[in-house]
Amino acid sequence: MAEAVPVLVVDDSQGFLRAARAVLEQAFAVHTVENGADALAFLGRRAPFTDAPRPAFIVLDFHLPDMDAPAVLRQLGAD
Repeated sequence: MAEAVPVLVVDDSQGFLRAARAVLEQAFAVHTVENGADALAFLGRRAPFTDAPRPAFIVLDFHLPDMDAPAVLRQLGAD
């Protein structure tokens, strides 16, 4: 059996994270974080995410507690 394709879900709502995991884990290896800083650390494989896989796609909440989605995307693009 092939290894599941990793995806990253970024949202500060525990309810949304549970729902996304329930739907997506049927076909993907779902990883979740709750804020933009952790998303950037995950994607940059910085502590505590040094072994994080590179996700095939990202589900990104627009309004995160520490930064909005455009700020996350700008920083991601700058890296």
